[in-house]
Amino acid sequence: MNAFGNLGRAAFDRHSRAGGNPESSDAGGSSHWVPASAGTTEWSSRPGHASSAARALRDYAGIDTAGNVATADPHQLIVMLFDGALDRIATAKACMQHGEVGPKGENISKAIGIVGYLRQCLDAEQGGELATRLEGLYRYISRGLMYANRYDDAGKLDELAGLLRQVEDGWMAIPESLHGGQP
Repeated sequence: MNAFGNLGRAAFDRHSRAGGNPESSDAGGSSHWVPASAGTTEWSSRPGHASSAARALRDYAGIDTAGNVATADPHQLIVMLFDGALDRIATAKACMQHGEVGPKGENISKAIGIVGYLRQCLDAEQGGELATRLEGLYRYISRGLMYANRYDDAGKLDELAGLLRQVEDGWMAIPESLHGGQP
């Protein structure tokens, strides 16, 4: 396992359990899935975790991924989340340049949700200093997205997209032999 914790497994297992619907929950509707330690999954009533995971997948699911999410391995799901955040940032920038305030805000909000989910899934115990640095970077990106939204700062969006691309490049550089079931 690495600093990303159970992120890929988390997204994959949650989506699989939901039968392809990231908003589904167990039969009672009160339990929520959360990333677990040591490569397992568990259900919990911790507020915010299921909604965050569901939101992250749903925010990305709207970008032509219906079939891909169902068949993706955990590593691919993380790539899809990075791509989803980057797509939302690019769309927000285009909306910003065309004066479309509502869609700009929606796309930035969705990007913040995806980045928040990536941050939430980091495992500081397993990832140590790298996980701590990534958490700080994800917080910076989230705050920067809010700033860019408020001040219509397209340059800030470019900066933040560049940072996300660097993390995605690092994720994609993980050898396939290490993908396994967990990141």
